[in-house]
Amino acid sequence: EIPSDWSVEYLSNSQTAAEQLNVTLQPGEKMDFSVKVKSGAKPGLSAHNIKIKDLSDATMSPQNVQYNVIKGVTDLIVNNDGSWGGATSDNLNCKSFEENYINGLIYADNSSFATTWNRNYIRGSRLGLLDEVSCVYYNMGWSFPALSNENIVELAKFLDAGGNLFISGQDLGWEIFDTTTSTYSTPEKKAFYTNYLHSVFLADGTTSNTAIFPNVTDVLFGKIPNGTLANVYGSGTNGPYMYPEEIKATSTGLPIFFYNAFKTKTGAVRSNVPTYKVVYLGFTLEQITNPDIRNQILATSHDWFHGLLSNVDFDKKMNDLSESSFYPNPAHEKIHLKLEKPLNIISLEVLDCLGRRIDFVNNLGNSSEIDIDVNDYLSGKYFAKINTLGQSFVKPFEVIK
Repeated sequence: EIPSDWSVEYLSNSQTAAEQLNVTLQPGEKMDFSVKVKSGAKPGLSAHNIKIKDLSDATMSPQNVQYNVIKGVTDLIVNNDGSWGGATSDNLNCKSFEENYINGLIYADNSSFATTWNRNYIRGSRLGLLDEVSCVYYNMGWSFPALSNENIVELAKFLDAGGNLFISGQDLGWEIFDTTTSTYSTPEKKAFYTNYLHSVFLADGTTSNTAIFPNVTDVLFGKIPNGTLANVYGSGTNGPYMYPEEIKATSTGLPIFFYNAFKTKTGAVRSNVPTYKVVYLGFTLEQITNPDIRNQILATSHDWFHGLLSNVDFDKKMNDLSESSFYPNPAHEKIHLKLEKPLNIISLEVLDCLGRRIDFVNNLGNSSEIDIDVNDYLSGKYFAKINTLGQSFVKPFEVIK
């Protein structure tokens, strides 16, 4: 699929086609073949496959070449292409569950996302073609290896450059740290798990981990409702394929979900470092039975990644703003922000619905009232991000022309 304002044309000699072109060559014959993609204004990532097969020898495997075009994508869903852990007869893979990630980003009002396979992500990252991508949502489901050393090199490079990572899947910790039964452990993976996912693997989960409880003290995820986990991968000779992993946060991580109300079994962690942002779920989105909770978890991660939520005193700051303190809303020419009390404001940023900064004012000083000129803004949804010393909070507003 390509965005509605993109076009593609396949050409070979005098033949052209917009969707599929079949060409037959005789032995020794040569033929030029080209793919022309014209991108439009909409963000997107297109994939075009060229398959070559020998019509005279059915035993010879076809050769495949994929051609990709990416433009304007800020958030990239990456489906792992490792072997599936469940029954192969079910024809499941990570892409079978990518809809949960798509729905979450739609819920977050993001229109600049795309999906791709892990092999394409690694290749694109190596070639330096993903510079516009600021957030990766890595869907590893129940696949092996969940992470490869190739992954780790590219993801670490991405995070070190200020990228953001949402990663969800069961058995990642088991794969890396259970050296007795796992064949996928490497020193590089152990280092990545500890230093970038900010987690410590404790135990392979069991079917007793059937619920998630938010860490109510966490200012980002603390208000998400409790949820139920269910097995979605089938069963084998040893029982259900359900292993929501038990982990704990390192000193540079924060627990965000537990498997019990007593907070003794952690199931998810987020980073607490200045360089990048990471959310790691030891369970999978598809295991959460309530789609609204799935959407809230992913959308909250998205908004945190894009700076629409602050992880420092967010609730306290939001409580200082009443519904009537931002007016008129919607705005046409100017919008006025009135605070309950003066704040030492370092800067004010205006972000569009994709998290892109479109306006910036600094050195506002100790202020309780701020005017924002929106004469040059297009109609749409915006966010005013107010930065104080070490703290930030966000207020949405709308412009109508």
